[in-house]
Amino acid sequence: MEYLTQKFENTADGIRRKDAYTQQVAAQGYRIISEQVENGHVKGNEQCCNALICLPLIFMAGRTPGNILVTYGRELLYCNSCGTAAIAGSRFCSTCRADLAKGTSTSQDSARAISGQKQEAAKRTADINKRRGELDGLLTASLALDHQLDWNSLKDKFSLPPPHPASLSGEPPQSRLVRISLTVPFIENIIPPIRRKRLAWQKAKEQNQHRSQAASAKYDRDLRQWQDLRDSAEKEQKEQIEAKRRLYLAKDADSLHQYWAKVLEQSHYPSGFPRSYTLGYAPADQRLIVDSALPPLSFLPQVVEVKYEPNRNTLEEVPVSQAWVAETYAGLAIKIALRTIYELFQSDVANALTSVAFNGRIRGIDKSTGQDTNVFVISVEASKAEFTTMNLAQVDPKACFTRLKGILSNDLTERTPIAPIRFASSVTQ
Repeated sequence: MEYLTQKFENTADGIRRKDAYTQQVAAQGYRIISEQVENGHVKGNEQCCNALICLPLIFMAGRTPGNILVTYGRELLYCNSCGTAAIAGSRFCSTCRADLAKGTSTSQDSARAISGQKQEAAKRTADINKRRGELDGLLTASLALDHQLDWNSLKDKFSLPPPHPASLSGEPPQSRLVRISLTVPFIENIIPPIRRKRLAWQKAKEQNQHRSQAASAKYDRDLRQWQDLRDSAEKEQKEQIEAKRRLYLAKDADSLHQYWAKVLEQSHYPSGFPRSYTLGYAPADQRLIVDSALPPLSFLPQVVEVKYEPNRNTLEEVPVSQAWVAETYAGLAIKIALRTIYELFQSDVANALTSVAFNGRIRGIDKSTGQDTNVFVISVEASKAEFTTMNLAQVDPKACFTRLKGILSNDLTERTPIAPIRFASSVTQ
């Protein structure tokens, strides 16, 4: 309870003020807990005056009006969603607008503890939903980007640091006697040691300036040498990159492999995605095979949401269903395949591709042998002529995969293998 005490005169005007104040605080949840009337006291000045006339008249003196002492009280509850105080009987919290009927506490510490639990549950659920959103938008997130290799990104920064500027020392310290001798020359004739000190100071100053000039000249030479090395390294690097670009445009096999590997490497995936590719290229047909590692099943969120359980005052995780895991992982594998094919076609400046085949593999453990295994579970090939006419921003990935006659494992959760696409002759790297 929260209490409030007010005092009013026990007069008609005081009672009116009490009633008005009572209505005012009633809007804040207060109600009258108790009222106590305090009697007034005899007016001393009137007693004295009456006593001067006649002593018995002191009993005729007036009295001051009494007071009404009113104690108000209200019951405070605390919102379990934010921990702030709320007036009993209110429907919504004035701070977070939560429905108070869904949970309040009489203790602020208890409400804050519950609020912290709820906020933790909401944060973890938001993280899960963010992760699921990243997986859902895996294909469309790539469509807005240009995947052509920026050749300037291959440049290395010049690693040799520039020389530090020479730290030029200041003038040698001047003694008080030297300063005096500079302003009052005749003192040198009176005190010969002052002249010797002044001459020594001037000599030290000249030597210091000479050293500073020599250090500055050395820094200038070092800086010019560093700039020459940097310019030479940048020129050499630029020539090497230009040579790589010309070889790529000339469809040199090694340069093509390096280009495609770089394109796939710079593709941004959510944290934790495996980035392992094997490329096989058939120059005669301009067909490319990409054998790619897929994320493990455990990469998917294992929890739908995190809930606060008020009866046990604990956080409870709602696990995903096995059906959801199987369906979501199948969709994820299809999106990775379509995205990889799209990025390779979109970045094909040399026009060295007529088709791209994608084989996706899962790494796991063979339960019968306990050995690590790599099992191919998805395979699809697309021609550039057909694939580039598709509007991937609006397609259903599964329908598109079916149209391309893609093959998907019957049981991804058990890693049932399929036969990957292979060309009769290809150069693998």
